[in-house]
Amino acid sequence: MKQRPELLFVSPRFLFPADTGGAIRTTEILRGMRGGTFRIRLLSPATGDEKVQYASQLAEIADEWECWPTALKSGTRSWRRMPLLISSLPVPIASDQSSAGRRLVATALARQPRVVVFDFLHSVVLAPNSLSVPSVLFTHNVEAELFERNLHYTKHVWGRALWRNQLNKMRRFETVAMRRFDRVVAVTERDVA
Repeated sequence: MKQRPELLFVSPRFLFPADTGGAIRTTEILRGMRGGTFRIRLLSPATGDEKVQYASQLAEIADEWECWPTALKSGTRSWRRMPLLISSLPVPIASDQSSAGRRLVATALARQPRVVVFDFLHSVVLAPNSLSVPSVLFTHNVEAELFERNLHYTKHVWGRALWRNQLNKMRRFETVAMRRFDRVVAVTERDVA
């Protein structure tokens, strides 16, 4: 029996429980592709407990999966993100950087999958500077829109400066990131613009 070609799928978030719009979208796309043309290999962060607890759900969306370690979510997460304000990246993107994640992605890409899909802009920080296999980026403009909305409604000078700073960083990041991929798939019609 001929081996199906590998589709490497990089998610910046652990997908279970699928209780957010992004996780639901991603799991349903993967579930729909599972058993089709490609053998799906999913990479994402996870705690040890998550990998065990959601093993059967992972098997429904991917043929193989590997995870890099991540810390448990806590209520103090927003305070721990404060130092990221000085990063050249917008805070939500900078917070998804992971040297373990980058190493896992690089190792998986060295196997030369037929195609690699990076899920949302957040996953781009896990990609090497150049991609040697056909590449796809799923994207949509919700990040920039959130910053625009916050900028519009914030009345305090410091708050407006913060949101303007983050909006500018996000727009720069989006522009550069999208040029790195062979194809960019817009999630909604309004994202095409």
